[in-house]
Amino acid sequence: MREIKKKILLFLPLGIIVVGLMLFLPAGSLNYWQAWLFMAILFIPFLFVVAYLLKHDPELLERRLRTKEKEAGEVNETSGEKIYENPELFGLCVD
Repeated sequence: MREIKKKILLFLPLGIIVVGLMLFLPAGSLNYWQAWLFMAILFIPFLFVVAYLLKHDPELLERRLRTKEKEAGEVNETSGEKIYENPELFGLCVD
């Protein structure tokens, strides 16, 4: 439980900073109400969900925060990789 809280306390502010930089640097100003609204809509529900999961189901939160693969040989394919394997689908995307 303590490790989960450390991870959340590290990644949550980092996520807020990264999203803020991605929104406000191109804008060139902090006076950008749409970005503030977007960040509020993104992070406020996230905080409620994390608080709920910490209290009621910390095991689920721990599983969701785990970034390691279950098996060493397992490779997850992204949808982009699947498109490149099927030339017909790739042709549809290019046109």
